Amino acid sequence: MPGAASRTTFPYPVVETVLDNGLPVVAVPLDTPGIAAHYVAVRAGSRNETEPGRSGFAHFFEHMMFRGTKRTTPRALQRRAQAARGRRQRLHDR
Repeated sequence: MPGAASRTTFPYPVVETVLDNGLPVVAVPLDTPGIAAHYVAVRAGSRNETEPGRSGFAHFFEHMMFRGTKRTTPRALQRRAQAARGRRQRLHDR
């Protein structure tokens, strides 16, 4: 049966929708009243930088966000993210 291994690995129903603007949305409805989680996956990074002579920008901005710049400290960047109700999360801590 196709997909049987997938259902064993991830045993929740998945609802896939494509909005009118072409944005694919994947939802996993769970019976958790009053609790919601929202994740946005962005296809950005070195593999998506395909313009000749222009690469490395994603990595550069990543370092700016976590290390700061001459004018803005990492803590100031964190406060800006929090003020916008955002959260910075490193997915590849070293």
